[in-house]
Amino acid sequence: MAARFTTLADRYEKDVHGVSLGESWIGLSAGAANGRFTVTLAEFRGAQKEAKAVASVLRDAHTQLTDLRSRVKAVRDDAVKAGMRVSDQGAVSFDTARLTQGERTAYAHDPDYRESARSAADEWAQKLTQAVKAAADADDGVRLALDAAVLDSDLMDGTCNGFNRNPEPSPYPSLAEAGKAAHMPKARKDVPAWWQSLDPVTRAVLLHEKGTELRAAGIMDPRYQWRSPDPGSGAYDTEEPNPRDLLFHARALTIAAAGDFAGENAASRNMLHYLRGSGEPLDLDVDRILHDDPAFKAQIGTNHVAGYQEAWRRQALDAFAKAGGDKAVAIPVESDHEGKSFQADEWFHAVGAHEQNVSGLVTVIPGADGKPKVSLDYQVNVGAATTGTRARARPSRAASRSRTTTWADCTRWASPGSSTCEAAARRSTTT
Repeated sequence: MAARFTTLADRYEKDVHGVSLGESWIGLSAGAANGRFTVTLAEFRGAQKEAKAVASVLRDAHTQLTDLRSRVKAVRDDAVKAGMRVSDQGAVSFDTARLTQGERTAYAHDPDYRESARSAADEWAQKLTQAVKAAADADDGVRLALDAAVLDSDLMDGTCNGFNRNPEPSPYPSLAEAGKAAHMPKARKDVPAWWQSLDPVTRAVLLHEKGTELRAAGIMDPRYQWRSPDPGSGAYDTEEPNPRDLLFHARALTIAAAGDFAGENAASRNMLHYLRGSGEPLDLDVDRILHDDPAFKAQIGTNHVAGYQEAWRRQALDAFAKAGGDKAVAIPVESDHEGKSFQADEWFHAVGAHEQNVSGLVTVIPGADGKPKVSLDYQVNVGAATTGTRARARPSRAASRSRTTTWADCTRWASPGSSTCEAAARRSTTT
């Protein structure tokens, strides 16, 4: 198809466009015709490029979809070999028909045997689902790539929805990645897992295209699930308050008012939230905590940044090398959670014990000097829960403070326990 467009373009240039350039036709009409003919000639050239781009997408689609189809078949065959039955609709179950009489008897009378069989079937079902989803993502990636290949990329080229004269190759490492990248979950709680599942190159492409939107959607949220330190005293509103409860409530209101009077607004705010018993999360102001509690700030710098940064850097550079060393990559990172207590009076009275960690991403981009540039963008997460006899609040949402440091700008990579690069991170605030 591209070759035929080339032939047509050559003929048009010689027999039509060339007429407006010769000496046999001059004047205003020749100039007007030349402008229109030039646009049409460019469209012929653009049609050739678009046809090549579409052909390239279709070749990639055939190669990748054939491979993914083979993977689905391989997973199905392995499941059958492992004693599973796979229906035409992809449902996986333990194949009892293949059991001997003795095995069937054991299966019928042994709950542990049945449970292990169900667990094995669930595992194979998950593997098969993942293989099918990869093929579905690639199929959607083909659609997106074809749409991009035929999109008129120049609105000022003299045409309306003409041929794509400058098709760009897909920045994604595969069609499956392109399809997966286009379907960020709507629920914030599912975003970190989706982000984790992407290829490092795909993450870097998305950050370049819509980094602000992705950060707001929650790609840097911790994957650690914050949990209440205890189950509380029971479900809310299951008992009528007695005089002792009412006295306790009055004292708590007095404490809340005293907190405001003493300047401990956070303690007062948290107490009032506790007394309302709504069960709704309450965001903590981590910016203020970092400012007010030097011990907390030091814990974050030492335990969660300096203690992890070298391993994170090596992990990111390994991903950069695997991607060919010429494309940007991004990897999600997260420190282990730790249980601590605040030292500043206001925050000790407001929260007391809490869980803390750091989550974010490390990005590596090719440097102009040939050396990769490594940077860290992280947020500080704090989770705490309030429990009581009559009211119980769920663990608060992890509040965050986002910071960026370019490690290439540090004087050296900080060794564990050193704060060289962590200090740079504190100086460069992105949100």
